[in-house]
Amino acid sequence: MAKILDVEGKELWGDASARVRNALVSAVAAHANLARANLTRANLSDADLAGANLARAHLARANLTRANLSDADLAGANLAGANLTGANLTGAYLARANLTRANLVGAHLAGANLIIDLGCPDGWPAFAWLRDGVCMVQVGCRSKTIAEGREYWRGQNDRREVMAALDYAEAVATSRGWGTAQSQFGGCVAHP
Repeated sequence: MAKILDVEGKELWGDASARVRNALVSAVAAHANLARANLTRANLSDADLAGANLARAHLARANLTRANLSDADLAGANLAGANLTGANLTGAYLARANLTRANLVGAHLAGANLIIDLGCPDGWPAFAWLRDGVCMVQVGCRSKTIAEGREYWRGQNDRREVMAALDYAEAVATSRGWGTAQSQFGGCVAHP
């Protein structure tokens, strides 16, 4: 398990103060490799992690509000339930990242790899991403494959925009070469 230490060797992990965030920002500035780091529930709000290597890092339920993750490598990172409200993910690499129940309201997604911003259909923040070769969608707090989403929201008059967002997600995924073949779980899958 990764530990974060200060310059005197004192463990910083679990400290509720800004010391953990400041240590991480300093580590990124020094080009430290944070791949596979366990940062579950870390408070990294407003942190400048631009260009950081956070591949396969555990960031589940982390507070990344307004964090700068531009051009960061988040391949395979676990961001399940992370708060990314207003975060800058411009140019971030998100292959195989787990974004289930992540909050991306107001996040900057331009050029982010393997993510599709679906806006706020019927008032719910929504996005799609490619996870383990399957196109996933999140609308509000619901994470589903496209096929599961179509089944779940079918026939609900107050979810017509959500259904249109699923069509859009599938169309964009197809145009990006993610494919439209049905996986065993439904939704589009990436072609090798």
